[in-house]
Amino acid sequence: MKGEVNVDISPNVIVSIASKAAMEVKGVYGLETPSNVSFLRRPQPHGVKVGISDNKIRLEIYIIAEEGFYLPEVGLNLQEHIKEEVERTTGMNVERVDVYIQGIHFSKSEEVEE
Repeated sequence: MKGEVNVDISPNVIVSIASKAAMEVKGVYGLETPSNVSFLRRPQPHGVKVGISDNKIRLEIYIIAEEGFYLPEVGLNLQEHIKEEVERTTGMNVERVDVYIQGIHFSKSEEVEE
């Protein structure tokens, strides 16, 4: 049977793909729920917000960076890797990936003692 196939991809699937891709980038310690979420809006899981319009995806990624990494490079690597993985997996166009670094994880060996 030949014809057009229509596949609808849930934003939750895109969140999962973007979350996994983010954790593969060196310098990312973890994902973080946005700190500026209002009480009226439900926070997005996994530190990823997804917007879809006209078959184009916009992503916001909220991370905790690992200490010792150059943060602008971590952000750029995140943007490129997430865009590549989401487009490869969904076939949809990723219009933008905004990265918000919410904090830095310091190893315990270098924490300041009181």
